[in-house]
Amino acid sequence: MRARRNAGQSTLEFMMSYGWAILIIIVALVVVWQWGLFNVGENITPGSFGFWGLEPKDFVMHRTGVLDLSVINNFGSNVTIVYYNASMAGFFSVCSAPCATVVTPDKTTKLTFNNLLPYSSGKRFEVTVFIRYNDTRTGSKEHVSSGKVWGAYED
Repeated sequence: MRARRNAGQSTLEFMMSYGWAILIIIVALVVVWQWGLFNVGENITPGSFGFWGLEPKDFVMHRTGVLDLSVINNFGSNVTIVYYNASMAGFFSVCSAPCATVVTPDKTTKLTFNNLLPYSSGKRFEVTVFIRYNDTRTGSKEHVSSGKVWGAYED
């Protein structure tokens, strides 16, 4: 009788070990699927991440490597954009003089980034954006809003 009990315990341990492994694999596949890594030929959903205060409202990445980024002022006061830049895959773009732009609350302004990576329409891009600004509530202290935008190249 004792041998049968050990066999049952071994079977249970075997099922539990493989059960946890299979559960972890299923969770990993669901996460990868939700990230969109299995959508190779489908539409690329544009998005942004990491910005605060001055946030992307809309953007277009032209196949020529020019990013037009519309940012909205979500502060309750005027802000002055002092400097901005963008980078992607070894390509770098900075604001052309003059950079100073005043943005009133709940209004948008368009920032243009030139000389980024050109590519064909429909391909995915990801750009890191850095915006330095002054907030009238804090005086001359500079703040930063930065993050990433991604989507598909357009004509």
